[in-house]
Amino acid sequence: MPDIEPIALFRNTIEYTAQAFGIGALYDWQVNCINDVLAGKQVVLRAANGSGKTSCLVVPLGLHLMCQYPGIRIASTSGSWLQIQAQLFPNLRARVAQLPEWKCTADRLTAPAIDVGDGVSVQSVWEPFSVTDPGRAEGYHPLRIGKYTCPVAFIMDEAKTISQGVFEAMERCTRNFTLVCSSPGEDYGAFYDCFDKYAEAWTKYVITWKMCPHLYEDPIKRKAIEREIKMRGESDPLIQSKYYGNWMCTSGYFVFPDTDKIRDAMKGTASKWGTDRRGAVDTSDGGDEQVFGVREGNTMLAMKSYHEKNILRLAKLLVADFKQWGLMGEQITVDNGSGGGGKGLTDILAQYGYTGITRYQNAAAPRDKTVYGNRYTEDCFEHLSYPLDKLNLIPDDKLERQMRTRKFVLPTDDSNRRRLEPKEAIRNSGRESPDRLDCVIMLYASLPHPDNYEHRQRNPGTALDRYNNSFSDEAIGAGPWNPAFGMRGDM
Repeated sequence: MPDIEPIALFRNTIEYTAQAFGIGALYDWQVNCINDVLAGKQVVLRAANGSGKTSCLVVPLGLHLMCQYPGIRIASTSGSWLQIQAQLFPNLRARVAQLPEWKCTADRLTAPAIDVGDGVSVQSVWEPFSVTDPGRAEGYHPLRIGKYTCPVAFIMDEAKTISQGVFEAMERCTRNFTLVCSSPGEDYGAFYDCFDKYAEAWTKYVITWKMCPHLYEDPIKRKAIEREIKMRGESDPLIQSKYYGNWMCTSGYFVFPDTDKIRDAMKGTASKWGTDRRGAVDTSDGGDEQVFGVREGNTMLAMKSYHEKNILRLAKLLVADFKQWGLMGEQITVDNGSGGGGKGLTDILAQYGYTGITRYQNAAAPRDKTVYGNRYTEDCFEHLSYPLDKLNLIPDDKLERQMRTRKFVLPTDDSNRRRLEPKEAIRNSGRESPDRLDCVIMLYASLPHPDNYEHRQRNPGTALDRYNNSFSDEAIGAGPWNPAFGMRGDM
């Protein structure tokens, strides 16, 4: 139960509030969901398209909270600012149009001032913020005025495209009431995690079109929906998402399709092999994290992240890391970076005595031009994704999330060479930049495949297959590569 109770004057039911504001009768799932929020539970809901989650769930919940808990602050956001401007606030404005003491502007709803005793007067406020600025989601905490406490509510609509940063900002707030809802998207991201990784912390609802009488019991709408289902097939991903509230499963395009393998790798239970020590630095020219990692053989030893805009100070921090782990210049890989940050950093590190650093080029040509579009994609698959069950990674939530959501794309031309999804597309979808994963890719790019490692232990000076970074004559002649045709012999 929430630690704040409504004052006696306003102890009404959600059904009463809905009727009072002209919303009408609510469905059972809407009433149950709202009552769970009122009981202090963290509620997450995914619903079929057209279910009425904004007009008949978000709106009545928010208005009810403003009436029941005078002085409440409702922080509200949506995966689309247009959704707030074109749907949410016009709906709110219509509900309070005949109530002159309620004030509704383009981006703020204010309830009348209420005397809560001891000369204290408070007003409930509903204010949205943009998901492009996670900082706006911070700083919400119950406000104490005399003996009265003004609570806080968080409402996220169309949460499938809201970034992890906004969810993390919400977690740093002290909330009395929480609702996160959306139509379903793909099976990754912060919204998906509420149903999967963090499922125990949430009260979950899944709403299908058959649970919505305005869709299922309307003969015209029902006929149109059933026609579409018949045409596409009930198992079609779009149908499952649009009408049954299920995730759009696109595992065929994920670099790490088996999430259990990621978690197993982070348990560190794989047999340790290899003694070479390497360090890697992802410079993140776009202003995201700068990440340093170090491994010994197949086992990661550490990973640190920085947000240092001054390249000289960053260099000093990294030099301290290199010294801590006993790394020489030739044992270090640095992202050369299209923006020039990596190149400048490497030049500065050379002045500190770290010469011979490998300057990693994402767009460099792959060894296997028949399968991959660049070296970056090839290293991710060949040195990390495919041998993942033989590697030990650092347990890290951000790294796990970046691995689970990393996708590759196929071009529309005849080459069919895969490439990792561009970072611009990742940011545009609301996902975080995969900087920690980039560091790990560079870290393991120089590690031979375990089978090759064992072969070289038995046969010094020779190589077994494509995982060797410097192919010997024996490797080319005996391995799966066919140099005559420029392709792999094992395809």
